[in-house]
Amino acid sequence: MSQDLIGKLKIYYSRSIALSKTLGIFIPDLLDFHDSEIKDENNPIKGYYKSKITYLKKNDPKHNMLKELLSIEFEKAQLYTPSNLDKIKENDVKLNIQREEILSISYDELCNKKIVQNPFVNTYESSWEFINNATEKKFSTIEMKGDYYFVFQLTGMFDRETQTSILEFPLHKLEYYFLQLSETPVVLLEVINEFKKVFDINDLKEENTLNNEIKTMIRKLLFRKFLIFYKEEEYSILKNLSFTTKTFLLFLINN
Repeated sequence: MSQDLIGKLKIYYSRSIALSKTLGIFIPDLLDFHDSEIKDENNPIKGYYKSKITYLKKNDPKHNMLKELLSIEFEKAQLYTPSNLDKIKENDVKLNIQREEILSISYDELCNKKIVQNPFVNTYESSWEFINNATEKKFSTIEMKGDYYFVFQLTGMFDRETQTSILEFPLHKLEYYFLQLSETPVVLLEVINEFKKVFDINDLKEENTLNNEIKTMIRKLLFRKFLIFYKEEEYSILKNLSFTTKTFLLFLINN
């Protein structure tokens, strides 16, 4: 195995390696990147994952935490497809232009438009916050704070430091829920009405406050391109360029 590939694997799984040290879980050969340890020659990212995940115990909270992070880092690494980079970049530029159009129209007009979650965006839920509390070599804190939400977003820009074109952002749980309601094309007003059902609204003042907060949230999701206008032909192109292993990831975490 080349030193270049070994370097990439260390980057892709850096948080898992750091977490294993923090939790005191010593997986045999966690830092072993020899060819004999990587069973899948055609997909060393997957091979490394499969060779390490077998050491983790079931029904052990600490081991489950590390298993989840290994699976998430595997997912992020798998989403990066260098062969599609130029086409993703080209279509991401088109989404930037579309975003300007979206943000220039009135809110009332926007509510009547059909929107959908950007196929370049994958949403996830975790039981602990692992993104913002990691140092280079060790996690500063390990806390189960309840559900944590985040996205992986495909871009056409390769980052040499992270060795990927995938960006990672935290989400508020309400943003996560709103995106879940928008996974298939739907008129925005319908999503808003469905979204509001989870709130107990007692008077007009509370309703106005909620409406303003929803409006701000929608603008943010549109600006980040997590939500886009639905145009059938363009959406089909984005869908074909995107690649999700999300179903496989959920299987890995739960088994």
